[in-house]
Amino acid sequence: MDSLEGYYEWEPMKQIGKNRSYWMRKDWTAFAVSAKIWRALRKAPPWPFRRRSLIGDSVPPLKLRMQSDFITIVSGLPRSGTSLMMQMLAAGGLPPLTDNLRAADESNLRGYFEFEPVKRLRSDRSWLDQARGHAVKIIHVLVRELPADGQFHYRLLLMKRPIEEILASQRAMLERQGKASADDATLAKIFRSQLAQLEEWLAAQPAFSFLAVDYHRVLKEPLEVAREVNAFLQANLNLEAMAAAVDPALYRQRRTKID
Repeated sequence: MDSLEGYYEWEPMKQIGKNRSYWMRKDWTAFAVSAKIWRALRKAPPWPFRRRSLIGDSVPPLKLRMQSDFITIVSGLPRSGTSLMMQMLAAGGLPPLTDNLRAADESNLRGYFEFEPVKRLRSDRSWLDQARGHAVKIIHVLVRELPADGQFHYRLLLMKRPIEEILASQRAMLERQGKASADDATLAKIFRSQLAQLEEWLAAQPAFSFLAVDYHRVLKEPLEVAREVNAFLQANLNLEAMAAAVDPALYRQRRTKID
């Protein structure tokens, strides 16, 4: 077998006898059947076909396992490109867990992809079951509030962007909101420390696997990054659609040049 997607089994053939079972691979263009099987085929309706896993009846096909078994987390510092990654995943076919309560604005023209219950993660984790098979955005300081006892399994995309750009982007957003920003040097020190602690913690958690994603690479090589993300998630996402979701024109707070 050259496919992990599985094959199809025709249920009525079991009644004919094990030695005359009929298996149809979806990529076959020609096949031979006995006269008795051919008569059964002509009389039977087309709907008894049933998907089976190559590994056994109790294990669903790979794509279905990908969608249902683990939670995809998109995390990073504020303004590090987490919303952009959520856009890519949604475009590729991985449904986002979002309530759209925070509307798009000048700071995030395509929306924030936030889910309000995430903010209450320290006190309420009842929503995690519905996050299986979805992508959910969680700010870096709340990731360690996720249960790591094996009840859930996570694949985390950790967005990386130069601190100088993050601070400039956050300052611009706060100015639009009429709010003051903290001292850049202080924030930079705090952010670097928090991110280092998170990566160290993630590396020690069996329930987590994570992939660091460079924001600049997303802008420069969206298709290649989409391919890497898809491989990490062991998914079957639409790579071209993911790459098309990236608009370099939205990259406004430039503090380091992209070569």
